[in-house]
Amino acid sequence: MQNFTELEKSKIIECLDIIDELIAGKFILFDVKASKLLKCIASSEYLYGLFAKCLMDYEFTKDIRLGEEYRRLQGRFKVPDDDNLLAFVFCLCLEVNNGKFNLQNFVDNNFFSPSGYNYSYLNFARELLIPFKSTLMRYLGVEESSNITEGKGEQLTMDIDNTNNNNDNKILFANLLFSINELHAKVLEDKKIRQDVKDEEYIVTMGLIEAVRLENIKIINALIIPLEYILGKQKSVKDEYNEVKNCMLAIYENYRK
Repeated sequence: MQNFTELEKSKIIECLDIIDELIAGKFILFDVKASKLLKCIASSEYLYGLFAKCLMDYEFTKDIRLGEEYRRLQGRFKVPDDDNLLAFVFCLCLEVNNGKFNLQNFVDNNFFSPSGYNYSYLNFARELLIPFKSTLMRYLGVEESSNITEGKGEQLTMDIDNTNNNNDNKILFANLLFSINELHAKVLEDKKIRQDVKDEEYIVTMGLIEAVRLENIKIINALIIPLEYILGKQKSVKDEYNEVKNCMLAIYENYRK
């Protein structure tokens, strides 16, 4: 059991409660609950650090593809393991929250039940969300029966307005990390991009990932210039590159508020 402060304990309890709501829920209001989960994770120093670590170099679309290929061969969607499972569900919630992921299509395609939408969602919850919660609890050192009352720590206080703004920033940085990973994966897979270009992109991308981890907007600003030089004219990754720029613009706009 981790030695959490009282504030961190409350955030962890809130996070697990929201996951329970997702497990027990239906398609309706999933986006609202996913948004609640993301904000809860962003408000916890420990949880945010845990998920940020899992997101490093993670490729969401790759796991989607592998899971669906496995389903076509074996009859069921292959759920990622451990770190990748935490990153997968987090990214799924991010994409639903951003309005870029059709959850109903995903569930119907991979967890379909002839009994109807709600039973399909039940399959989705059983196969993906319950293992996600169990994996998270294992990382936290929390047993299913625990009420997370162990450990000592001082109660922390925060300014509510600043905290909400900071949480928004963290979600935006998570979006940026997600888009950088997707761009990098597309570059690696593209056989038309020369190896020397890929090597240069790798160096800049690793710097960007570290800058995002540190939430250092100055370093990110500095690195987007060489990234533009390297990939700005690569039409095959235009969509992924534009998504990186859009995520950065969202961060800039949030800083201006």
